[in-house]
Amino acid sequence: MFWTKMFLIYFLMIIIISDTEGLQCWKCDGASSNIDCLLNGRSMKCPGSEDCCWTSVRRYKTSSLIWKGCKQTSACNNDKRQNFFGDSNGMSQCNDNQRSSHCTCCCTSYLCNRNANACSTVRRLPQGRCPKVPTIFRNGAVKCSDSNKPGSMCEFTCTGEDFTLQPSPQAASSQCLPMGKWSQPEQCCARPCPPYLPLDYIILAHAEDATTWEFYQQAFGRSVFNTYSHGPDSLRTSVTLFSGVPHPENAITLNQTANMDAKSVLEAIENVPFTETGDGLVNIGAALTYAREMLKRHVRDPNRHVEVVLVTTDSFSDDDVIGPAQALRDMGVLTFARFVPSNNTKTVNMTQLLEIAGDKDRVMISNKGLNPSTNNSLFLQSYVCNRICKLY
Repeated sequence: MFWTKMFLIYFLMIIIISDTEGLQCWKCDGASSNIDCLLNGRSMKCPGSEDCCWTSVRRYKTSSLIWKGCKQTSACNNDKRQNFFGDSNGMSQCNDNQRSSHCTCCCTSYLCNRNANACSTVRRLPQGRCPKVPTIFRNGAVKCSDSNKPGSMCEFTCTGEDFTLQPSPQAASSQCLPMGKWSQPEQCCARPCPPYLPLDYIILAHAEDATTWEFYQQAFGRSVFNTYSHGPDSLRTSVTLFSGVPHPENAITLNQTANMDAKSVLEAIENVPFTETGDGLVNIGAALTYAREMLKRHVRDPNRHVEVVLVTTDSFSDDDVIGPAQALRDMGVLTFARFVPSNNTKTVNMTQLLEIAGDKDRVMISNKGLNPSTNNSLFLQSYVCNRICKLY
C-alpha cells in the first residue's frame, strides 16, 4: 500500500510540473521489469521529430529486458510489424509461451508508455488451410504429412516415363505456410517443355504460285517441326491450302499426324502439291470457318492441348474475317496471322491482320529472305510451356 501511494504521488508531481508543450514519454534502458523501469527511469520530452512513445520488451526464457523512450511514429510502427512475423508453426515473434519473444508497442499520448501494457501477449498468426493438393497426381504421386493444414509437408514424385516435376524440377517438396499458401508454386509431372509441346497446330496457307508454296514448306520445316517432338501427347499438325475455298483434298489432318514423328510430318508437308485454282479469290474467312468445323469434328482435348490456328498468306481476304476469327477465339483457340508480301503487294492491311489474330503480338510480317516462323515458334513455346501444369 505504501509503495502504491508513493507511485501515485510521484506521477501526480510529474504531471503538475511537466512542460505542457510537446509529447512526453517514459524512458528507461534495459530494465529488468516494469517496476525497475519506473523506479530507475524518467520522464523525457520528445524532440520535435519524435512523436511517439515506444516500448520494447525482449525475453529469453524467464528473463526480460525493457526499453522505453521516444521514436518517430513510422519507425515505431515498422518495429511493431515485426511482432507478427512468424515461424512454420504459426507462432509470432511477440508471444508469451515460447523460449524467446520480442514485442514492440507504440502510443501517442502523454506518458502513455509508463505502465505495463499488452506488449507481451500471446499472438498466433492467422491460420488458414492451403489449397488442396489433388489426390490423383497424374503421372506421379504425392504424399502429405497433414493434408493441407498449416505446417503440412507434401512430397512429390514423378513415375511416368520421361516425366519430371514442372515448373521447378528441384522443388520436390512444398510446405503449407501459416497464411494459407504453399511454399512452392503448383507442381505437376510433365514431359520437359520444350521439346514436348502439347499443341494442336492448324496451318491455313494461301500462296499465289508454286514458288511461294515451296517457300512456305521450307519455312515450316526450319521452325516448329525441327524443334519439337510430335505425337499424341505433344505437337499435332494440320496443313490446308485455300484460295476462294479450302482444298481439303490435299490437306494434312490432325488425326493423320497424331502418331507421326517430326520427320514423317515434314515429308507429308513436302508432298502436298500446290493447288492451281484459277478462281483469283482469297477467302480467309471461309478458311477460318473450315478450321472451326474441322476442330469440332476432331476429338478435341483443349484441357490437354493448346489449340492454334495460323493463317499464312501473301494476299488479303476478299471476304469477312472478323466473325470467323472471333468464333474460333470464342472456342478458346489462339489465332495468328502471318503475312508474306508477294510481288503484287503494294500495301500491308494491318487492320485485317489484327482482325484475324486478335492481338498485335500474334501478327507477323515477313519476306521470302527471312524465316517467318521464328517469332511464332518462340511465342508458342513461351505460351504453352508457362501453362504446362494446367495442361497436365
